[in-house]
Amino acid sequence: MKVSGVSKCLWLAIGVSGQSIASEHAAVTTSNGVWKEPSHLPLTSSWKAPVVTEKTPIKSSIDDIQRLYDRAISGDRSAIDKLVNVALVEDFSMENNDTPIHIMARFGNAGQMDQLIHSGVNIDARTNKGDTALHIAISSESTTELIQSLINAGANKNLKNNRGDAPIVSALRFGTFEAVQLLVTSGVELSFDKQYTQPLSAAAGLGKVKELELLVSHGAEFDISNQYGESALYLAAINGQIQALQALIRLGANVDSVSNFGVTALHRAAEFGELEAVKVLIEAGADRRFLSPNDQLPIEGAIEKDQLEMVEVLINFLTTNKEKKYFSQKALAIMIKNKKLKMITSFFKLKSINFSEIDFDKLLTILKKRKSLTKTFIHTVTKLIDEKKASLKQNVVWYMSTALYTSIVIAAIPVFPPVIIPLLRNREED
Repeated sequence: MKVSGVSKCLWLAIGVSGQSIASEHAAVTTSNGVWKEPSHLPLTSSWKAPVVTEKTPIKSSIDDIQRLYDRAISGDRSAIDKLVNVALVEDFSMENNDTPIHIMARFGNAGQMDQLIHSGVNIDARTNKGDTALHIAISSESTTELIQSLINAGANKNLKNNRGDAPIVSALRFGTFEAVQLLVTSGVELSFDKQYTQPLSAAAGLGKVKELELLVSHGAEFDISNQYGESALYLAAINGQIQALQALIRLGANVDSVSNFGVTALHRAAEFGELEAVKVLIEAGADRRFLSPNDQLPIEGAIEKDQLEMVEVLINFLTTNKEKKYFSQKALAIMIKNKKLKMITSFFKLKSINFSEIDFDKLLTILKKRKSLTKTFIHTVTKLIDEKKASLKQNVVWYMSTALYTSIVIAAIPVFPPVIIPLLRNREED
């Protein structure tokens, strides 16, 4: 019989993806799915139990314990009481490798945990998901007193589960600020080998600003990245965590840090359509001309993913006229290369683009040279360019006509009164 729980899936691009421990290691939930401390159990270490000097051989069958477990995770208070009592006096291992220490981490309190630890259980025993009691206590939002009991008893604070998460990362993903603070101040490691999830990256990707600032204040480094070379700032940007991104920039993170693929946060944020993140990065000085190993500008990723609004921002936001000309020309050339006919059509309709600065003859040359383009594509784009050129020419004629008319009127103003006033007087006399 498989233990089931409240499902809650969460994916983050922080080096690993995973399902919430809260679903794999079920917690007591209310009808709306929110975890709640069992109100009938004592919440502090003042709870006293009979002294247990050693664990006894299993008396209850695994099926009986599994049935109690299933009822407990559904919120059955009677089952929780019985399951905790069984965990205190019997030794067992369930189908998912949950042992009494894991049961207590999920359903017990600090006093009960102290009693169980005193009996000599393996405090760092793992489930089949690699989680220790400390992982479970944190992800189940157990009381800080219970978490402190595990820490005081010498629980390994840096063991990684099968997802590559240390308890500090589980606390960032699923726990409370108080749990994170407790672990940080107890001296946990704040950086790991690159195959594991970095605490600062987890905080940034989840948008947990208070936790992020706490980690940095205790020595977490900005440049520590995951196995893909993605920094905390990089992950905040691609996940659209604007406040976390701003906090990292304010604290001194490098806005142009490069991943293993040779791209910056601006490249990926533009590609993913994170408009606000792109604006924050540009305001902080991110390089719009940064070329990837494939000679790709950040604007190119936006074009490949049909992010026209993003293209417009990258051209116009905080740019000089010279930069606008460069990026407008470059954007159209990239659209032609990628055969983005629909995007080109929409681009020509943008009112924010100064098309008079674009070298259309150069674009027509690109069209003719690219052998991969179909005749229909070349014909359609050429027609769009000709129409835009004709429209610009009409605008020039109109502006010149308007300017000429205005100059004539202005020039006539000084001679107008001497001519018209006598005529008006003669009319009044008649």
